[in-house]
This record gives sequence, C-alpha cells and structure tokens, in this order.
Amino acid sequence: VHDSGIDRLAVMPAGAIASDALTLFLSPAMPDLLARLKERYDIVILDLPPVFALADARVLARCAEATLFCIRWSDTPRRIVATSIGMLEEAGIRLAGTVLTRVDPRRHARAGFDDSELYHPRYGGYFRV
Repeated sequence: VHDSGIDRLAVMPAGAIASDALTLFLSPAMPDLLARLKERYDIVILDLPPVFALADARVLARCAEATLFCIRWSDTPRRIVATSIGMLEEAGIRLAGTVLTRVDPRRHARAGFDDSELYHPRYGGYFRV
C-alpha cells in the first residue's frame, strides 16, 4: 500500500499481470487481505476489469460489500450493459448502482434531454471541457 500524495488516499497497485490471477483471487488470502484493509481504512475500493470481458471481475466483486457498475458514456453498447448487469445478478453480487463515466458535457447538453439543460450549467465546473 502506497501513499498517493492525496490527503487520506492510499493506493495498492495490482502489480505485474499474473497468469494465475484468478487462482490468487479465489484463494483464502484474498478475503483475509480485504478484511485487514477494511480494519485499516474507512473505504476500500476495488477497481476491476470489465465484467463482460473477464471472470476476474465477478470473482472479486463477490468479495465486496457492494458494486458500483461504471458505464462508459456513448461507448458501451446497451446490450453489453444489460448482459453485464445480468451476469452480476446471476453471480449474487449486490449492485449498489450505476454511473456514467467520461461524459462529454457539451455533447450531452446538445442532446436535448431535460437533465442536460438543468444540470449542465450547475455542475459544469466538475467536468474538464
């Protein structure tokens, strides 16, 4: 675990890619590691690979208390989103919610949806435009 340089944020990088990563995630050491991290930190966030692409994400998500499903705006096909959410549900993973990532606020504002006109001016400072 390394200090990130940001106040109250520590990071534990994944390290080298292991050919037997799934075996490591399924070992008793993984829940033990997460339990120790929960004792030391207020929140533990696991940044996982795409659910649809790798089984690793579903295996590791089972170790988490809840899962926040991230969807790349204007890029991830709806059928992939629906299938991925179904895979999480089948695996018994508690889905806390979804979030859109990499939203282009200018493009979204031109989409003509009510929320873009309501929220864009108010939250525009949160986005890099």
